[in-house]
Amino acid sequence: MKAKEKLKLNCLHCDSIHYKLECQMKKGRGKFCSKECANKHRQHGSTLKCKFCEVEFYRRFGEQKEFIKNYCSKECYSNDRVLNSKKTTYLKTNDRHTHIVVAEKALNRKLIKGEVVHHIDCNKHNNSIENLAVLPSQSIHAKVHFGNYDFEQYKLINLIK
Repeated sequence: MKAKEKLKLNCLHCDSIHYKLECQMKKGRGKFCSKECANKHRQHGSTLKCKFCEVEFYRRFGEQKEFIKNYCSKECYSNDRVLNSKKTTYLKTNDRHTHIVVAEKALNRKLIKGEVVHHIDCNKHNNSIENLAVLPSQSIHAKVHFGNYDFEQYKLINLIK
């Protein structure tokens, strides 16, 4: 019995030369030299570089329109936001404002509707318990900022002792 002759083919993805039997060509094979090349050829996206850690990652074209498209993970997005945020921007922890998370943890409860967390030194990045006060309403919060209102009783450090 005579050995079957293999056909010389070029890979559609990497253009390397590979060989297949004629019967394999009938089954739709032979377009690619390997499974890796076939998978890469079928990808509908591109390789991007993370804005924070500079690691390369793959993202489909439909996902590249999202805001965090330049980051490989939510952690890198959050870390970059903390390092490069403006002083007027509230920091976030798991998509929630950090000062609210700190206040709720210190109080051991969720904030009641209407309660507002105030930064005593007006630094939105200083989320220490000593710097936070939980005010009962937005109107009192406005009085604290624009008037002479004593909010000593609302300081968080006083409430948790």
